[in-house]
Amino acid sequence: MIRNTLIKPALLEPVRRIEILFCIDLAGYKGTHNAAARSWSTWASPTNFRYGAIAVLSRGDPSSGMGHVGFAVFRNGNTIALLAGNQSDQVCVHTMTTDRLLTFRWPA
Repeated sequence: MIRNTLIKPALLEPVRRIEILFCIDLAGYKGTHNAAARSWSTWASPTNFRYGAIAVLSRGDPSSGMGHVGFAVFRNGNTIALLAGNQSDQVCVHTMTTDRLLTFRWPA
């Protein structure tokens, strides 16, 4: 895990989206170049769960436009595990319920 001890958590809010953008760009694809987590919900092609797919989830009220994004690691029933940034000031795998899942995306 990568742990941040120098930057205040409030400043890390866009880290999860920057992490995704960095990885997608590094892989040779064009990302969203948008700081909004939900901008990934229309990126590339929709897909079913697959290891490494970009998972976009709602955060708070689903109609708020706020979201969460990460790389899908596994799915078991109504639980999904994501590799994402800004989780307790670190990049790590964490689990969430699929009731917040909006879409999985995969490069075309």
